Amino acid sequence: MRRRLPWLSFLGTTTRSKRFGRTFQLVQLLANREPSYSLPLPFYGDADFHQLDLDLIWNRNWLFAGPECTIPAVGNWFTLAVGTTSLAIVRGADGAVRAFYNTCRHRGSKVCLGEQAPDFDAFAQMVEPYVLP
Repeated sequence: MRRRLPWLSFLGTTTRSKRFGRTFQLVQLLANREPSYSLPLPFYGDADFHQLDLDLIWNRNWLFAGPECTIPAVGNWFTLAVGTTSLAIVRGADGAVRAFYNTCRHRGSKVCLGEQAPDFDAFAQMVEPYVLP
């Protein structure tokens, strides 16, 4: 049974779709799967399917990073990995919660090391590791 998936429209026409190569093949496999049956093997272990999942679902929608009470005090933070991207969720000096890429623009190293800020001097941990004495 062949179904039209609503998000397939990003591929456009067949001629234009050939540019997508492997991605187009994966989307076609997804569109042609049998409802109420287990998925074909590539859905479970194929790296290209994993990347397609990240591109079409995880990187296009809002994500629940964690409860706000996890970072109750100014300077508290925790990290979250979405695919290969590391994010830092931080409570700022004004009390607002913000999310940043957990990467230093200078050298590309992680800024927040670990999963969560320790209880002491949380902002001291938000410095590029190469700058620390």
